[in-house]
Amino acid sequence: MACHRPTLLNMSASFPRLTDNQADPENAFRLEQVTSPYLVVNFFAPDCPPCITELPELKKFYETTQVEKKITYIAIGSALDSVAQGEAVSHELAATTVAPFVKQYNLSYPIYLADTATLRSWNITGFPETFIFSRNRRGKWQLKRKFISAVTAAQLQAAIEEPDSSLY
Repeated sequence: MACHRPTLLNMSASFPRLTDNQADPENAFRLEQVTSPYLVVNFFAPDCPPCITELPELKKFYETTQVEKKITYIAIGSALDSVAQGEAVSHELAATTVAPFVKQYNLSYPIYLADTATLRSWNITGFPETFIFSRNRRGKWQLKRKFISAVTAAQLQAAIEEPDSSLY
């Protein structure tokens, strides 16, 4: 399992705008609306075998963490085949790739779409990739942990419970 532990990140300035499957600007994800102390962001592609493998764990994590509202969880889907072939991924292509997957697996957590620009802004190198962010004492978001592999609910929970590396 590969994971990275980067330091502070000015997410307020760099967090990309994300929209849902309907591309409705009113349903765009906005970082400033997150009130929980933790944010978990999972990038996936429907045609990615490890992404399918981690689905039961992500569903379990989402369902168990929504009770206390201490963690905001979102998933961001894209089109692996196009990315792997070096082709541009449009918002429309991501939507047509992700929507049947969401329906097939009956996913209830918030799912947004990633076009090529979004994938580049996050420096996504493959699927799945999961980011855990926490607020520091000053209320700024910091990247707590990044997983570059399929994750389990236990791994996510352990990473969240681990003390933050920075107090600023």
